[in-house]
Amino acid sequence: MYTIKFMNLAWALSFMFMYFIIIDDIWSASAWDVLKCALPENKNGSRVITTTRIESVAKACCSLPSDRCYKIEPLSELHSRMLLFKRVFGHVDGCPVQITHVSDDILRKCTGLPLAIVSIASLLASRSNTKEQWEKVSTSTGSVLQENHDLEGMKTILSLSYNDLPHYLKPCLLYLSIFPEDYDIERGSLVRRWIAEGLVSEDYGQNVEDVAESYFNELINRSMILPVDIDYDGRVRVCRVHDMMLELMKSKAREENFLTIIGPSPISTKPKGVVRRLSIQYNDGDQKLAPQEVTSLNHVRSFSTFGDCLNQTLPFAYFRVLRVLSLDCELNEDVDLKIICKLHQLKYLRLNAFKLPAEIGELQCLETLEWCSFSWNSLLPDGISQLQHLRHLLVDNEGMLPKDIGSMQALRTLSQFNICDSPVNAVQELGNLRNLRELSISWDEDEPSDARYKEYLSSSLSKLSSCSLKSLSILSARPIPVDFLASLSPPPCLLQRFWMWNSYFQRCPKWIAPLDRLTELKLDVWELEDEDLDLLAHLPVLLQFHLWVVPLRKEKIVIKETGFRSLVLFLLWSGLPCLSFQEKSMPKLETLKLMYSACGAELYGSTHSGIQHLKSLKNVHVEMYTAGAIQSNIEAAHRNINHEIAKHPSNLKTNITISSYIYFGEVMNDGNVDEEDSAHLTDNNGGKNQDEDNKVISALGCDGCAY
Repeated sequence: MYTIKFMNLAWALSFMFMYFIIIDDIWSASAWDVLKCALPENKNGSRVITTTRIESVAKACCSLPSDRCYKIEPLSELHSRMLLFKRVFGHVDGCPVQITHVSDDILRKCTGLPLAIVSIASLLASRSNTKEQWEKVSTSTGSVLQENHDLEGMKTILSLSYNDLPHYLKPCLLYLSIFPEDYDIERGSLVRRWIAEGLVSEDYGQNVEDVAESYFNELINRSMILPVDIDYDGRVRVCRVHDMMLELMKSKAREENFLTIIGPSPISTKPKGVVRRLSIQYNDGDQKLAPQEVTSLNHVRSFSTFGDCLNQTLPFAYFRVLRVLSLDCELNEDVDLKIICKLHQLKYLRLNAFKLPAEIGELQCLETLEWCSFSWNSLLPDGISQLQHLRHLLVDNEGMLPKDIGSMQALRTLSQFNICDSPVNAVQELGNLRNLRELSISWDEDEPSDARYKEYLSSSLSKLSSCSLKSLSILSARPIPVDFLASLSPPPCLLQRFWMWNSYFQRCPKWIAPLDRLTELKLDVWELEDEDLDLLAHLPVLLQFHLWVVPLRKEKIVIKETGFRSLVLFLLWSGLPCLSFQEKSMPKLETLKLMYSACGAELYGSTHSGIQHLKSLKNVHVEMYTAGAIQSNIEAAHRNINHEIAKHPSNLKTNITISSYIYFGEVMNDGNVDEEDSAHLTDNNGGKNQDEDNKVISALGCDGCAY
C-alpha cells in the first residue's frame, strides 16, 4: 500500500514539477526496481538520491551513465577527535592531558565510524576521567573495528555500551525492540508501558512516574535512543531507536527470550520456550501468520500490534496474565472487544475503536487507558468510573467526562475532554481530582445551554490550582472568549505549561503573574497592553512563549531590555508585523517565529524591527499570508522583513514562507485606504464581512489552515 501511494505521488510530481526525492535505506535491488518505475525520466533536471548499506544495491540504483555511487568515507582523525571530545567533555578542547594518548588508541579502534564514536563517548561520559578507566574501555573494545569494518564490528561496539548499562536500564532498553523500525515512540506512552510491565518501581521517595522519566532521560543521555521531538526545556517528547541499535536489541531480546516478533520473514523471531512478550508487525499486503500459531500464549505479559490487523484473528482468548495490550491498528468491525474486559490483570490498554465495551469497568487493575476513537464526542461507558486505579485517561477525539468522575481519585492525566458536551455534574466533580497533574479540555460554546458549566469549570480549576496541577490546556474549534476563567483563585502555582488554542482572554489574566514555574505558555488575547507584556516578561523560567493577538494592532509591541531573561523560543501571530526589540532584549532567544498577513504592507510602511538586538538568535521562521493581498504588498512585506533580518550580525538560519492560506485573525483591508475601513475579519471562506455585528474571526487550527 505504501509503495502504491509513493508511486502515485512520484508519478504526478514527475509530470508537473522538477522534483528532488531522497529514498533512504534501500535494502534490496528488487525494491529499487519497483520504486524506479515511479520515476520516469522527464528531462526537467529532476534528481533522486538513494541511500543503502549494501554496495550491490547501490550499484543497482545506478543504471544510467550519468549516475554515480558515493561511498561515505569515515571521519578524519581530527573530526573523530572533535566528535569524541564534544560528546564526553562538552567542548573539543576538554580532554585532560593524562588521557590524550588513551583517547588516540580508542579513536584508532573506532576507525572513523560516527556511530561507534558516539557509542563509546556515551560509555566514557558515565565514567570518571582517569587514565585507568579509559584504558579499561580501550582494552574491552579490542581491535574488532580495525579488523572488521562490517556490521558485526559495529554490533560489538554497541554491545559494549549495552553491557555497561546498569541492571535497571537493560530491560527498559530491550523493551524498545517491541516497536518497528523507524517508529516514533512517544515518551509518555513508553514510560507508562514500562510501569505496567513492572520494569520500574518507586525509589527513594520518588513516585514511579518520576523514576520512569529518569530512566528515559538516562537512556537519552547515554545516546542509546535518539531524540526526535525536543521541547525547549530540553525534554524529549518523541524518540526513535537507531536501526543498528534496534538490530542489537532484537538479538539480545532473542537470546534472553525477552520478546517474540511475528511479521514478514526478515523481522520475525522464533520463540524459545515460553512467550512473554509478543509484537505483531505487518504492513498492508503482507502474508500473515496467525498469532495463535505461536505456542505457549498463556504466559504472554505484553501484546502489541502495529500496521495492518484486518482479516487477522487476534488471540485474546489465549491470554491469562496479560498486563499490556496495545493495538496500534485498525480492527475488524466484527471484533468483539468484550473479551478484553476478561483480562483482569491488564494495567495498560491502548486501542483504536469506535466505542469501548460497556464492561470496561471490570478491568480493576487498569492504570492507563489510551483510546483513539474514530468519532468526535466519544462517549465513555458508565463503567469507566469504576476503575479506581486508573491514573491516565487519554482520548484522541474529544471525549465526554464520565459520570461520577470525582470518585476516580487516582487520576493524574486527563486529556481531550469536551466540557460543554459532558454531564454538568461531572464538570463540578472535576475539582475533586486532587492528584491530577495534566488536564486538557475543550470549550466550544460562547454561552453553553446550562450556565452552570462556566461556574463549575471555574470552581473546579480553582480547586485544582491548590493541588498538583502542572499542565493545563484549553482548546476550542473556533475563537471563543473564556474570560470567566480570568480570575482563578488561588493561582495554579505549580503550573509548568499553559496552552490555549482559539480560546482567548480579553486581556492577560493577573493569575499568570505568580507562576514562577511556568516554562511553556501559549496565550491568545484580544488586547495587549504594556502592563500585560511587563507581567509576562517577568515570568522567571519561561522558555517558550506563543502569542496570538486576535484583532488588528497597528501600535508596536515593544520588547524591552528587562524581562524574558530565560526565553528560548518566541512565536507571534499578528495581523500586521508590529514587534520592536530593544537593545539587550530577550538575551537567550534562539528561535523567532513570525506569522502575519501581507495585506496593507505598503500602507502600514513598517515591519518587525530590532531583530539585530537578539544576540543569541540562531533561527528565524517567517510565514506571510497572502490571501487578499495585492502583489505590491506581498513584495513590500517580503522586502521589509528581509531587510530587518539582514541587519543581524550573525549568519541566521532563515526560512521565509509565502502561504496562500487566509490569515486567521483581523487584517488590513487591501486596496482600501480609508482608515475606518482599513481592517476586516476573514471568515472561513476568505470573504470580508464589514458588518460589525456579523464579523467572524476564522479559527486557528481549523481544517484547511496553516499552523
